[in-house]
Amino acid sequence: MPEQTLLQKQSQFLSNYTSYFSSVGAHTSRVIRCTKRIGASLGLEVHITMLPRTAVLYAKNPETGETCSQISDLPKYAPNFSKNEKLGDMSWHAYDGRLSFDQCVRLFERYQKQKPIVFPIMLFLVSLANASFCRLFNGDAMAMLIVAVATAIGFSIKHYLARSGANHLAIALISAFIASIISTVAFHLPTATPETALATSVLYLIPGVPLLTGVVDIVAGYPLIGIARLSGALQLVICIALGLTLTLLLLSIGGVA
Repeated sequence: MPEQTLLQKQSQFLSNYTSYFSSVGAHTSRVIRCTKRIGASLGLEVHITMLPRTAVLYAKNPETGETCSQISDLPKYAPNFSKNEKLGDMSWHAYDGRLSFDQCVRLFERYQKQKPIVFPIMLFLVSLANASFCRLFNGDAMAMLIVAVATAIGFSIKHYLARSGANHLAIALISAFIASIISTVAFHLPTATPETALATSVLYLIPGVPLLTGVVDIVAGYPLIGIARLSGALQLVICIALGLTLTLLLLSIGGVA
């Protein structure tokens, strides 16, 4: 194969940056704005077409008139606010600091390799956050403890199923069912708010980032991607509701029989 030209390497890098940035939870207008900013720092004119599963990038060197197009898939990663922030800041470092192409590549690779929060810490934080939701809805101390335990078990199973490659909709349904059925012990323990414990036990599964970015994309003028994100989030919400409903049907709670 012939060796890639500099423009081809640059456009491939920008395409990789676009797809990765979008996949860690950034909304579309921000992804495009930051990619164009890096392109400008490299002396390129960049145009991007974003689709729900694909990004098409067109780059042009105005000095030579050379052009190049790249198509990249948008992989599915868990939202990562740390990487989201750093990738956005990277565009300003490249633009204001006039980073070279090689410096941009090294910085991007370093952010890609950044390790996530270790699972035990993540498990503790998610359990604590969900217990706080319980308190927010007037749950008492016992209800909070039950929600924390149910969340820890449900989140652990969710993590295991995700690593095994299970379907994400099935993961949401199973995790919601397990967390909710564990939280039903609140009806047999001394707590005045068992219903609150049951209702909040599945809140850790709510896809807040896709819901938010979907609305932002629609408002920003990217309705196709926004609707796709909201559609995917709605499917997850339905699966969560089905998992909770299965618990209610199985144990005949709240008059559901």
